[in-house]
Amino acid sequence: MMKLYWAPRTRSLRALWVLEEGVPYERVRLDLSAGEQKSPAFRAINPMAKVTALTDGTLAVAESGAICAYVAEAHPEAGLAPPVGDPARGRYLQWPFFSPGCVEPAYLTKSANVQVRPEAAGFGEFDRVFDVLEGAVAKSPLSAWRAVLGGRRHDRVRSPFRNRYL
Repeated sequence: MMKLYWAPRTRSLRALWVLEEGVPYERVRLDLSAGEQKSPAFRAINPMAKVTALTDGTLAVAESGAICAYVAEAHPEAGLAPPVGDPARGRYLQWPFFSPGCVEPAYLTKSANVQVRPEAAGFGEFDRVFDVLEGAVAKSPLSAWRAVLGGRRHDRVRSPFRNRYL
């Protein structure tokens, strides 16, 4: 059985969402303030001593995007990803990289009130990043998007970043 090593307020939420799509797993919550992620046992799973990490038997996978992709491929019956050879697979593979490459830098610069000229921001402008994300979610046939965000894309994607925290 897969074990997900997670902590609140981390990228663990992505992996938890994917695993909740019907893949059997065990949660192992780490107390970051107590330094549990720095233990020798956890460093054997992820030498970077960071959550999120997943074990599946003797295999260890770190980084939430990689975990999501691994879970989808390890459990094709869950319908979390287009199969290899499906024309939709390329777009599917884009999203595990879009979040750390575009969403997070846009969110962090906005929340830290750092001014970045739009043409100098390799990750994109905040509004554009979230408009692209919302547009993709609205058109996506993948069950994981629908299950995670339901019919309330605005509440789940845009509002927490834009209206509540910024």
